[in-house]
Amino acid sequence: MQASAELAERIRVLPGRASCATAAWAPALKARSLARLGRADDARQAMMLAERAFARLDAEHKADLAYGYTERQLRWHVGSMYTTLGDTRRAQLALDEALDLYSPAEHLDRALIALDQAEGLLRVGEIGSAAQVGLHAVGSLPAEHRTGIVLARAASVVNAVPARAARTPMVADLRELISSEAPALTR
Repeated sequence: MQASAELAERIRVLPGRASCATAAWAPALKARSLARLGRADDARQAMMLAERAFARLDAEHKADLAYGYTERQLRWHVGSMYTTLGDTRRAQLALDEALDLYSPAEHLDRALIALDQAEGLLRVGEIGSAAQVGLHAVGSLPAEHRTGIVLARAASVVNAVPARAARTPMVADLRELISSEAPALTR
């Protein structure tokens, strides 16, 4: 995680004061890495930089799905950072905003956002709801979208379930679904 934060910082300074997608994306990536390192204040500061840089982007950069940085991506990254920091209320608000901006046909990103939501639900003890969200996120995906990243994120949700609840039916169903797709990912 420290290496990710350092790389994001090097990328962030590349564009200088230029208004480009990297100027917004890199500090958002750094914020998520810092959150994973437990550096909450630094993560929030980096995300503020990302939001300021995003506000300076022109419409073309905000609309370009391949080389730009969109509002929905920013909202997702904000939500992911807050999920990691354990600020479930702010996380759920940002993740809901992100989901509203993605079309229902955008399966992969919607599933990953839902798995962030499941992680947030786990943090507040809503184990059954978290497992249900995870089951829906993975189970509703067309087979071609059940990629390693989705299955690994779903497995991290299952593996974060407290031992006392690991055998509840919804958690067991999610674990079984992941194991049928990628057996090595669950404990």
